[in-house]
Amino acid sequence: MFNLYQDFTKMTKLDESLWHRDTGGHGFGNKELQYYTKSDKNLYLDELGLHIKAIKEDYEQNHYTSSKIVSHFSFQYGRIEFVAKIPTLLGTWPAVWMLGEEVRTKHNWPQCGEIDLLEAVGRMPKIAHVSLHDEEYNHVKGNHRTILLKLNDNEFHHFIYYWTQEGFSCEIDGVHYDLFSAPKRRNIHNWNFDQPFFMIINLAVGGFFPGNPSDDFTSDEFIIKYLKIEGLE
Repeated sequence: MFNLYQDFTKMTKLDESLWHRDTGGHGFGNKELQYYTKSDKNLYLDELGLHIKAIKEDYEQNHYTSSKIVSHFSFQYGRIEFVAKIPTLLGTWPAVWMLGEEVRTKHNWPQCGEIDLLEAVGRMPKIAHVSLHDEEYNHVKGNHRTILLKLNDNEFHHFIYYWTQEGFSCEIDGVHYDLFSAPKRRNIHNWNFDQPFFMIINLAVGGFFPGNPSDDFTSDEFIIKYLKIEGLE
């Protein structure tokens, strides 16, 4: 059973035994505009929490920089909780998401499975997107499982997700939502979510989903106060 609690408001640096900063800027199949760096300008911690900051600046032939962290840990099923402030400027695309461990050893995307706990885009600042992708149901085919949920006017939002063998549900700012139920006849093609997944947290800029930033964009940030995971297996 895997358990994790990180109160980022009480930390001064990223725990590199649990996370590493990914780098790159090739668009990631979505025509994104940022380059993910290891710079402390793009990722830092203070009394507000973990800041992932997108900045307009030329870097490695890209016009924006940002940060992406990838977990060294993985888990299967459980309760995932975090409190986050979502950027609202046009062109921002924050995400807390997970990929199946199989992507490292066995299957490419989408066969490995993807769980999008939270995606948001600056052009829709009051909407949280929750989605699943697998071989039969994914956004390339245009048939992925996805639900759009309204956010309240709070500066920080409270997210809790429940992942079980039966499916997924969540609570956002105290409101419960049933999300996705496993099919009665499941297999690795239509429901590849019965395996360990690792976590990714990032802030993208531009691309087909959020659209491009406005000309006067200078920076925006994704802030996470804490992350708590109570794994079942």
